[in-house]
Amino acid sequence: MKSKLTKFLEFGTIRAGQIVLLGLAAWVCLSPPLLTQEDLQDYAYWSKLCESLTKAKHYDDALTACNSAVALNAKDPLIWGLRAEVLLALGQYPEALTAYEQLLDLDPHQSVAEIGSCETFYHLQQYQDAIFACESALQIDRNWKNTSPQRAWYFRGEAFRELKQPKNALFSYDWAIQLQSNYSPAWVGRCRVLFEEKIYQDALTACKKARQNGASWDGFSVSLPWLYEGKIYNQLQQYPQALKAYEKALAFHPQDVISWSEQAQIFEKIGEYQQALTAINWALNLSPDDSLALTQKCAILNHLNQSQQTSPDGDYNKALESCEQALQKGNGRWGEFGSAYAWNQRGNALIGLGRYPEALVSLEQAIAIQPNYGDAWNNRGVVLWYLEQYSEALASVERAISINSNDSDAWFNKGNILVTLQQYDQAITAYERALSGNINFRPPLAKANIFINQSAVFWRLKLYQQALITAQNALDLNPEKLAQVNALYNKILVLMSLQEYERAKETLSKLLEIDPNHPEAQKILKYVTLSH
Repeated sequence: MKSKLTKFLEFGTIRAGQIVLLGLAAWVCLSPPLLTQEDLQDYAYWSKLCESLTKAKHYDDALTACNSAVALNAKDPLIWGLRAEVLLALGQYPEALTAYEQLLDLDPHQSVAEIGSCETFYHLQQYQDAIFACESALQIDRNWKNTSPQRAWYFRGEAFRELKQPKNALFSYDWAIQLQSNYSPAWVGRCRVLFEEKIYQDALTACKKARQNGASWDGFSVSLPWLYEGKIYNQLQQYPQALKAYEKALAFHPQDVISWSEQAQIFEKIGEYQQALTAINWALNLSPDDSLALTQKCAILNHLNQSQQTSPDGDYNKALESCEQALQKGNGRWGEFGSAYAWNQRGNALIGLGRYPEALVSLEQAIAIQPNYGDAWNNRGVVLWYLEQYSEALASVERAISINSNDSDAWFNKGNILVTLQQYDQAITAYERALSGNINFRPPLAKANIFINQSAVFWRLKLYQQALITAQNALDLNPEKLAQVNALYNKILVLMSLQEYERAKETLSKLLEIDPNHPEAQKILKYVTLSH
């Protein structure tokens, strides 16, 4: 495709003086004159074109014009400033830095050039140099032109934030706000630092200030405060508010992979796996090789299979494929646990496929990368349990519990292993700890499964009333079909043990409505009928 500049230089298809009728009005559309050789060697022409295209944000064409101007006159600071601005906008940071250095060689006392250098150093992750350049900008000519001292203070704050110096960062943002109270980038900067310092309520206040009426954004995205509000509400486990914040962020910036990815994470946490899959697919449409998004898709597909929800992508092979793509072809953008997250979810997919030795290798790789990754230790315990290595399995889930004593999944799996070892009293205690952990932020199925297993153990201990109560607790949660069947089956066994055969028969009828082909149904019906 030809650039706008190339098209502009060509002789137009509409001839000079041709009349084009638009509705009732007639306009004379004159094509640009064909440029002469003299025009092409005219520095003033190219510099003005560079300037006008830069203002219009047609950066590719602007760079062509700026380069032509520089080739004709490399001593004019104006053209180097424009060229540097264009290169910065295009994300060509090393070239932008060279242009700013050339500009400062020609005119060493330009605050605008120093701010540009500061921004460029920041994007190059050279944070100390960024701080020095921003401080220089604040000290020299203070002729800000199309920028401002607020911007210098903001990027100084951003550099300090990246250097993990929150006090210096907040000091910089506060200076920007003192200069202009509605300077929204600085409020977002405050919000981000306070979020990272886990001062969540103050962070929320700052983000809300950023989006107040009359906010000045200075070219930054209006979506940013909403994105960070979503992050804060996520940490506060206020998931409905988090989802609303991400919806707002995406309304302003629908191309933001991070917002789609984090929205998917919330849906996954609350058990809305189909919506999670939709959100993560949007992220992958925008960035097909995003390592974190590919791993999230793997995790969501694992959950869909574990919860028996139907999905066009719902099998463990597709989950495995997504995790392997993240590890082998991903762009290296990872979350809190790095690539260990992908190895862990890969292990989950392999567990679902019954490939336990391979799953064990994958989970141990996750642990090698992140030794304090509780979820990987927990899943390793599950694999060892399936491999009938019960002592090692118990040790693995206990390691997960030592990392997070509130981990309901680890307590649940500890209970399951203890049942296998016929240590029923200890299993009941483990299930109770699972019910008092972080299970309340999980989908109903997870809690129902704890009640179901607890009911079975109470039945084995001949504690029938407790068994009946816990089976009914599972049913009251209205879980997925398989969990309902298991809870009803446990309830039938308890009622039979209590010799309440009529109630057992009624419960069996409910079970058969859900699962007409239950393998034990006819045997139970015969027993109940004869006993009754």
